[in-house]
Amino acid sequence: MGLQQHRKSISAFQEVSQPTQPPLAGVVFSDWCQTLKIKTEKGLQPFELFPWQVSFTNLVLQTERRTIALLSSRQTGKTSTLLALMAYLALSRQQFSGLLIHRTTADAHLLCRRVKKFLPQGTKLLSDSLSLLEFAGTNSMLHFRSSNPKLGAEGAEQTGRGLESIDLALVEEASHTSNLKEVVGVVAPTMTWGYPGNLIFVGTAGSKLSYYYEHLGKSAQGGDSLETLLSEIRADKTAPYQELVSSTGQIGVVTNWRAIDRFKNEPDFLARVKTEFDLTDEQLASEYELHFDSGADAVVFSFQDIQKAISGELEGPNTNAVYYTGIDAAAMGQDYCVCAVLKKEGEQFKLVHLYRRRKQPSEVHLNVIADILKRYDPVTTLCESNSIGQLYLESLISVCSAQHIEGFHTSAPSKEVAVGRIVLALEKGHLAIPPCPLVEELLAFRRTDTGKLEAGGSAHDDSVIALGLALTAAGYGVQTKQSWFLDSSNFDPIETSLTNP
Repeated sequence: MGLQQHRKSISAFQEVSQPTQPPLAGVVFSDWCQTLKIKTEKGLQPFELFPWQVSFTNLVLQTERRTIALLSSRQTGKTSTLLALMAYLALSRQQFSGLLIHRTTADAHLLCRRVKKFLPQGTKLLSDSLSLLEFAGTNSMLHFRSSNPKLGAEGAEQTGRGLESIDLALVEEASHTSNLKEVVGVVAPTMTWGYPGNLIFVGTAGSKLSYYYEHLGKSAQGGDSLETLLSEIRADKTAPYQELVSSTGQIGVVTNWRAIDRFKNEPDFLARVKTEFDLTDEQLASEYELHFDSGADAVVFSFQDIQKAISGELEGPNTNAVYYTGIDAAAMGQDYCVCAVLKKEGEQFKLVHLYRRRKQPSEVHLNVIADILKRYDPVTTLCESNSIGQLYLESLISVCSAQHIEGFHTSAPSKEVAVGRIVLALEKGHLAIPPCPLVEELLAFRRTDTGKLEAGGSAHDDSVIALGLALTAAGYGVQTKQSWFLDSSNFDPIETSLTNP
């Protein structure tokens, strides 16, 4: 090979091996956001960052090797901002590696779908799955993982499996991630050589006993100082956006809905939000006003509302009355088989019959429940259709052919719906409950620090579920409307038809 040809070969090799310029190299993040179109209540609009979003993203980009805890009200655009930031970094830096963590795999995959909405048309991906996006132009990668809080430390181990080097990690719903400390222990070593090497916790108010609250408290020089600051924000005595840095380096950021001018200037904003999305006082306090709960497990039903609802006695059927029924099926184990009958009078509902027994053959329960349905002749009956419930549903439809009986598949989301109806009915004074075991179950019902709804301690929740099914059968609280996703300025319209946002 001649010298000239050799030089041409070297030149060609250098051209091929020379890394390409990242598509967004030199572009300012806030400027890039304005080129994006997002859904708002006014339709598709440029993604123009709020002042607090500019301040926060600047903090993230200018800070190295820190854990940053973001406490934010709903509807402030925090999630969209951070997802857009991850997309921006993947497109503006060579070999950037980001990790996005949510409590469940389904939620993590939803984050991936939302990130892809921020990618410019024509973006080439080497890997395009809901768990990994790998960018052809920059060799950047975005990983989407579940924190698996139900699996504790073992679930946290899965979060970091196979990850070598992470530049920026984001934990969504951190305040309700019970194994957050273990997740940090797994992810932190992968960030040793990353740049900027920051770990971001994002959440609304949850439990004061959480690792998330502990970090926030340290950033404010103590829990008392944090609570004082939050009180001053609620009273409009200080700025609604605050950056907190402790003497030992912990960083906390607080942004309240008052940081959005159009919300702050709207008369009765909280009243409007509560009505529009059927929020309870507890939901409004934690998700908008940033009130932390003092216990690891939060009470779902207000003690005062339950006490107000206790009245009257159970009563027999009336041919002129309108009834609705909910059935929570059970086998021979420790759970109760429950049939709850509600009488409707205008907007009011009264529990008039409660069958609640356990450790009996299914045939015994079915015979009793079939007799109850024939005597009260409810307009609609909802029967849980999970597992043994499917047997109950098919048997009752066969035996009570004149009745309108439907199945209800219980899952975390559908349980949230049914329980939300009870919360609303109690709060609005639309429910009357004679003294019975249901009262004890309502008082013991909890939301755990993982977000799960269940009976506290050794209590049962079968009657609570049956009551929720009866209210669902009656269509209580249904307001089908075009709503807007609460957790972002990137509002995606969704259909809502229940009491829970």
